[in-house]
Amino acid sequence: MSPTLRKLRGVGFAVVMLVVLLVLNVALNPARFQPSSWGTLLGLAAPLIGAAVASAPVILAGRGGIDISVGPLMGFVNALVIQLLFLNLGMSSPWIIVPAALLVGAVVGAANGVLATIVRIQPIVATLGTYLILTGVTLTILPAPIGPAPDWLKAMAGPLSIVPLALIGLCWFLVRRTPYYD
Repeated sequence: MSPTLRKLRGVGFAVVMLVVLLVLNVALNPARFQPSSWGTLLGLAAPLIGAAVASAPVILAGRGGIDISVGPLMGFVNALVIQLLFLNLGMSSPWIIVPAALLVGAVVGAANGVLATIVRIQPIVATLGTYLILTGVTLTILPAPIGPAPDWLKAMAGPLSIVPLALIGLCWFLVRRTPYYD
């Protein structure tokens, strides 16, 4: 069997399940898939898509690893942005906040990568440690929700959610071209 067919065979079950779930969703709630709801759907799906993309490097590295610290990392970045930038520093510009949030995520991801590849700790153990640290620090920084999101962030979760999703798609496209993808 050719390598292409082998890849497609592995994806086949996922595609069938996706179609089944889409059909069930349309049958149970047809309004969810109206064009007027697409912005909301994209806004709700964007964090999950981002988390999946953030988990991809560990999975694609081929050592059987998985990054379980992605969820707490998302919470930590949110708490850090809210507590430090909004409340303590008074910054609210997306041109500062978004790169800072991405930088924090990249640093934590790099730390996980160093633990898994250089220190040679199993990825599940390394990311479990990161998971626990991030959860504790997040609860220390921001023990309870605080106020509403800024308007620019609300726009990113609505009709403009296509922008971060397009960037995630571009990253996925580029990762597919690396030797780690195969």
